[in-house]
Amino acid sequence: LAFYAQDMGEDAAFELAADSLRLDTARYDLAKGVRAIGLVVHSAARGPSCPDFYSNQALTLLVREGRSLRPVLQRDLYAWQRVKGEPCSWGKGGVITETAKVAVSMAPQVHAGYADIVLTANVVTMETAPGSDTDTERTRRVRQVLRYDGKRYVPAAGGDTGWPFDN
Repeated sequence: LAFYAQDMGEDAAFELAADSLRLDTARYDLAKGVRAIGLVVHSAARGPSCPDFYSNQALTLLVREGRSLRPVLQRDLYAWQRVKGEPCSWGKGGVITETAKVAVSMAPQVHAGYADIVLTANVVTMETAPGSDTDTERTRRVRQVLRYDGKRYVPAAGGDTGWPFDN
């Protein structure tokens, strides 16, 4: 039996509900005989009314160390941002938003004893022209490789560290 504790304060952007915690049962095999367990925390909060940014589905990968669990990765699996336009003024000008859904996979390369992790995000860019009823939607895929540094997973040198991977 092992444990992990983390303080989580509720506010306008974060609220726990009965179904906010989910065990991620994917096979996060970090090394021979070492498998991380995933915990996903979903915020049930409505969030701010005029946001510039929003994220949710916080994944924490935990490895066992004796009687405790230690986090080696913490990343949001869902993110939204307003790229252009004024908050709460959707109809007054052009608005561009992006939504990203991030998937986690294991890579065969190993650093500091643990396998690399690949984050792949499908990013949808939605653009609304001033005075238009229609939206233009584009989808692109971005990747980031994470390497274990002996304590936690960090972006590989030279990799993409921009949005949506900067949380």
